[in-house]
Amino acid sequence: GALADVAAVLAEEPRNERALGERAQLHILRGDLAAGLADLEAGLALRPGSAELLAERGLVRALQGDLAGGLADCDQAV
Repeated sequence: GALADVAAVLAEEPRNERALGERAQLHILRGDLAAGLADLEAGLALRPGSAELLAERGLVRALQGDLAGGLADCDQAV
């Protein structure tokens, strides 16, 4: 499936922030917010100013109950 495909890319390119973002989205869609957040954090460590990753992390943080953190991420993304 899609998760296995992204895992294969990351096995060969562990610093691929796009693949990390895609895997994060897959985790989030499956309800695994913690795994999604971990991938987003890893992607942001590689590309700190990524608006896409910041917006996605903002959503996850808000879903986890950290509304202030979620809003801060979304503000930083724009």
